[in-house]
Amino acid sequence: MRADQLPAAAPGTWSRRRSAKARKAPAQIRAATASLLGCLTAGAAVATGHENSAVALVGTAVVAGAIILERRRMASVLWAGVAFTAPMPGVRLTASLTETFTVNITLIDLMIVAALVTILPDGLRGWRRVVPEGVVTAFGLLVAAGLLGTFFAPDVGASLVNLVKIVLAAAGSVVAMALWSPEPAALRRFAWLWFAGATISAGWAAATPRSVSGRSLGLTTHPNHFGLVCVLGVGLGLGLALSTGGRGRAAALAGIVLLTTGIGLSGSRAAILGLIVTIGMTAVLTRKFRLLVAAGVVVVLAGMTVIAGIVTIPASNALSRLGGGGGSALSDAERDKFAAEAVASISRHPVTGQGFEFAQAAHNIYLQVLVVGGPLALLSFVVVGGLIVRAGLRASSAERGQPDGAVLAGLTAGYSGYLCSGAFVNILWDRYLWTFVGLLVILSASTRRPRPEPAEPERDGPAHGAGPGPGLALAAGHLPGS
Repeated sequence: MRADQLPAAAPGTWSRRRSAKARKAPAQIRAATASLLGCLTAGAAVATGHENSAVALVGTAVVAGAIILERRRMASVLWAGVAFTAPMPGVRLTASLTETFTVNITLIDLMIVAALVTILPDGLRGWRRVVPEGVVTAFGLLVAAGLLGTFFAPDVGASLVNLVKIVLAAAGSVVAMALWSPEPAALRRFAWLWFAGATISAGWAAATPRSVSGRSLGLTTHPNHFGLVCVLGVGLGLGLALSTGGRGRAAALAGIVLLTTGIGLSGSRAAILGLIVTIGMTAVLTRKFRLLVAAGVVVVLAGMTVIAGIVTIPASNALSRLGGGGGSALSDAERDKFAAEAVASISRHPVTGQGFEFAQAAHNIYLQVLVVGGPLALLSFVVVGGLIVRAGLRASSAERGQPDGAVLAGLTAGYSGYLCSGAFVNILWDRYLWTFVGLLVILSASTRRPRPEPAEPERDGPAHGAGPGPGLALAAGHLPGS
């Protein structure tokens, strides 16, 4: 065949080949970096003791995956690890570098860093289209207000350390997931794995006696963290149960029962409030008011099993503490003390705050934000939360009746449960919370993408040279439009 008879290349073919070659070297660098990260993880785990063998296995898996799998597949594996380990912040690598300096690294920290290695640098574009408009500005104002307050902090270094924590854990987790920009199927896997991790944490609490003052921790570091993980898990589980059927629905419902039990075992009264808000809001958003009836029946049956002695629960359970028992009086006294100290700090610096040094001291996220940066910080924090909830509400309304609509409703309800219970907890920058928010943000953004219009079938057959018509295409094994 002569050169002038060769078929013309499709537009952009050569540029795509050039870009593929250009990406080859960075991909190799990313693989090498991921391998190095895995080696360091495994080495650190071995050096710090036998109890960290699980972390060593994770590091080895990262090395093997970076070598064997191609980059995108490796990213999917690592983000699956992020989802599964997010509700387990108590599973961590602890290394005492000196007598006074100890490093705590959770599995999810390692997973997020390794996952970022696989998507950078060609994932740097487009994340702003995923995050709701105004959230970045409001979060920036929150950080700026905290920086101003840092000038009045008793310990500037401690304030800056906590600033880095909230930026990396909160904004960093959401932006990292936005950079990932997964397909809908990957998002659904992420949701199921997050739910599975939370359920396993609740199962661990039910099966093991590990507790603080009779309150279960699950696979977290504090009963209040465990309670919030269970609340978020219930919201997500409700969405998954309403969006699927058969074995998937049965698995989601079983997980919800276990997570609800976990809330009782955690002894967290704030988690009870969050649970009520989550279930009620999910019922309203999905128009499935039978959820409220089902929740009432479950509560009555659970109460009957406890009264009959069929099930034995610890004295420090959430309902007992809600009624004033289970050591709640001591907790209330401590909370009152912390709140008084926060109010005193606010009165000393009502406009600027005192930075991030005491950002978790008051056991009330709204008082804590006032301590951080005054009214500007509080307003910015409320705007961030409000914009995220608004995005979830709009997306769940637009997708009502669709599987994603139910999941969005559960995610939005779970996050709203956190905001309502926030007056009684100090949780601000934990990754399990912000990966949950990241899932809500990305899934909400996916509903704003224009959907392709179905192609109009040709009535008189294809034009000359256009290829086989729809019937021939199907007979040949090709889908129309493929």
